[in-house]
Amino acid sequence: MNLFKFKSIRAKFLIPTLLVLIVGMAVIGYIGYDTQRDYIMEKTEETATSKMEEIKTIIDDRRENAQLTEKAMDKYLITITRTIDQYLTTVPDSMIQEEINHLMEELNVEEIHVTDSEGVIRWSSVSGFIGFDFSESEQTQPFLDGLENEEFELAQAPQQRGTDGELFKYIGLGRTDKSGIVQIGVQPEELQKILAKIDITRTAETTKYGSNGYVYITNKTGEIISHPDSELIGSSITDYSWSEEILNQEEGSDIINLEGEELLQHYMPYDQYIIVTALPTSEYQTALDEYRNKILITILTAIILASIIVFMVTSSVVNPLKNAIEFAEEIANGNLSVAELKVKTKDEVGELSEALNNMLKNLKGLVGQVIDISANLSASSEELSASGEEVSASAEHVGTAIQDVASGAEEQSAQAQETNALLDELTGQINMVNSSSEAMNRKSEEVTDNIEIGDKSIENSVAEVNKLKQNSNNVAEAIGSLADSSQRIGEIVQLIKDISAQTNLLALNAAIEAARAGEAGRGFSVVADEIRELAEQSGEATDEISDLIGGIQKDVEVSVKNMKQTEQAVDTSVDSIEESGKSFDDIRKAASVLNNIIENIGKQTEKMKVNSNEVESAVKQIAEVSQTAASNAEEVAAASEEQSASTEEIVNSAQDLAEMAQELSNAVNKFRI
Repeated sequence: MNLFKFKSIRAKFLIPTLLVLIVGMAVIGYIGYDTQRDYIMEKTEETATSKMEEIKTIIDDRRENAQLTEKAMDKYLITITRTIDQYLTTVPDSMIQEEINHLMEELNVEEIHVTDSEGVIRWSSVSGFIGFDFSESEQTQPFLDGLENEEFELAQAPQQRGTDGELFKYIGLGRTDKSGIVQIGVQPEELQKILAKIDITRTAETTKYGSNGYVYITNKTGEIISHPDSELIGSSITDYSWSEEILNQEEGSDIINLEGEELLQHYMPYDQYIIVTALPTSEYQTALDEYRNKILITILTAIILASIIVFMVTSSVVNPLKNAIEFAEEIANGNLSVAELKVKTKDEVGELSEALNNMLKNLKGLVGQVIDISANLSASSEELSASGEEVSASAEHVGTAIQDVASGAEEQSAQAQETNALLDELTGQINMVNSSSEAMNRKSEEVTDNIEIGDKSIENSVAEVNKLKQNSNNVAEAIGSLADSSQRIGEIVQLIKDISAQTNLLALNAAIEAARAGEAGRGFSVVADEIRELAEQSGEATDEISDLIGGIQKDVEVSVKNMKQTEQAVDTSVDSIEESGKSFDDIRKAASVLNNIIENIGKQTEKMKVNSNEVESAVKQIAEVSQTAASNAEEVAAASEEQSASTEEIVNSAQDLAEMAQELSNAVNKFRI
């Protein structure tokens, strides 16, 4: 099934090319966009992972710093406590209370407590604590291990004081001079300030992620413990449906919608925390949109450039093809005087133009030859027709002459019979010569007259037979000329037949070339088909003419044979008539002798009888010769009629040939050379 049914070659090139280009660029653009998106997402994930690893490092560092700071602070406070303990060893018990108050102000501590060996506070900077037993509170119980251990040191983490809930940090150690505990208490404000600087709750405040992204930290229950927005610290993410994935999975990512803003979150559990990075999708989507716009601009630019290039390329093909189509249409309309195509390239289009120009040249030569041949054929057919008419007229003349010869021969035969009757009568009267010489004399004169008539008839017969012989010779020459003309026409017909075959072959080759050219060669294919049909008609016409010429040549051969027979018959008639002439000469001599015999009837009676018998025999021969001449004349007349009929057929064939030549001339006249 043809999906691209376009009439224009430019459209056949441009549209599929643009479709392939658009589809290809769209696929490449989609793949590039998808790859870029995956790349950005991968980089975003790497950045998020890196940021979470950074947070982990920060947490670890801050935790370590906090621990180190706290240890350093504890060590410092233990040193102060040890200093107090060392100092108190030099102070009597009665002065301890006074010195404690003095040391508290001196060392800038809030509380100083000293217990006895039972763990009960005996001296304190806070009078309300005197008498307090360390064993009564979980907070103070850990210090009891130092009652008897002077190496004991303990620095508790800041916690709320049991008496009033104030946040205090207590440091205690075993006394070196006696059993008991020396303890100080400080409000960890400075420590809290230092630890606040390294506390993870403020990690999110100082961590940047992208342009508008941020990091927050929750505990395992979803409570936010670090967030750039301090108001959200202490709130829980469990209020949102997407929190389940964060709290239930090891690590991952998800796109959420938070208060109308779409965020890409990556989360990673760490220790008792969950580190979450949140990045507005607009940040990387903007880069994707810019990349998409660049791809679209590239595709549009490529389409425009491809369209221009394809248009220019197709124009270099289409314009020469249009010229070739117009060129072929002019030839199809019979205009062979059209200007040749200009060949500007060496490609297939140039080869097509060159082939069309060569075809025009060959077609001009072919049509010119056909025109010349048709003109010569027409002239030859007219000459043949004229010659046939002359031969027909000659044949009719010969027929008429032969009829005259036949009539003369019949008349001669009748006269010979009459002479024979007279001779019979003469023979009868010879016996009566002596009784009636006058009657014999009259009969002798009648015989003389009849002999003169017979002699004239013989002369006429000889003259007519000579004319017949001359006419026969003329007919033979005309038939010979007709045979030569037939032979020449046959050669011309064979030439036309060869030209028709060559024309048919050229038309077939042209049709093949036109079929190869496709749509562009359709007009030329029509011309080639018309030329091929004309060549086939010319070939069929030449075959018919060849058949007619063959028939004419056969008839001419028959006529030649008949004319030869007629010549032989005429020669025979001439010989017979000459013999009759000789016989009449003998009769004339006999008549002369008869006259002498009449003068001397008595003496020459027997001799006259002999001469009479000879005359009778000669007359019989004359009669036989006359009958033979009449028969031969009838045969000559029949042959002349046959010759006339054959000549009419030749004339008709020549006329048909002339009509065919005219049709051929009309067919090629539509071509203007």
